[in-house]
Amino acid sequence: CNLRLSSYNIHVNLYFTFRYIPTDWLETLHDLPPKGKAEINKINMELVHQLKANDSAFSLGRTHDGMACARFGLISQDTDMEELLGLVYATGREIEESSRVRELELRQIMSFLFRNVMAAVISSIFTNILLWHACIIFPNRTASMR
Repeated sequence: CNLRLSSYNIHVNLYFTFRYIPTDWLETLHDLPPKGKAEINKINMELVHQLKANDSAFSLGRTHDGMACARFGLISQDTDMEELLGLVYATGREIEESSRVRELELRQIMSFLFRNVMAAVISSIFTNILLWHACIIFPNRTASMR
C-alpha cells in the first residue's frame, strides 16, 4: 500500500498524518537513500498543496524522522475515513504518475538535444578536417577560397 499512517492524536484535536510513498520506494522504505527521501518529501508537499486547495483541514506535517506528510485535522465520528483515504491515495497516485511523465519528457528532450548537438559537433569537425585536407592537397586553390 502506498499510504502509511504516520501518527495520530486522540486527545483534544483528533488528527491523522499520512505519508504517500511512491511505488518505486515501497520496498526500500526502511533504508531510503537521499534521493528517495527527497522524492517522497516532494510528492507529499505537492499532495498537501493540492488537498489543501479543496479542504483547509489538510496541512503539511512532519514525521518523527523529519519527512513531509499530509496532516488531516478535525476528524470526528462523522468523518468518512474510507473516502478520506481514497482522496489522499488518488491524489498521491496522480502526482506520482505526472512526475514520472515529466521525468520521461525531460529525458526525451535531453536525449534529443544531445543527439542534435553531437551531430552538429561531428559535422563541424568533419567539415574542418575536409578543409584542412583541402589546404594541404590543394594549397593554391584554397588560398583563393579565403
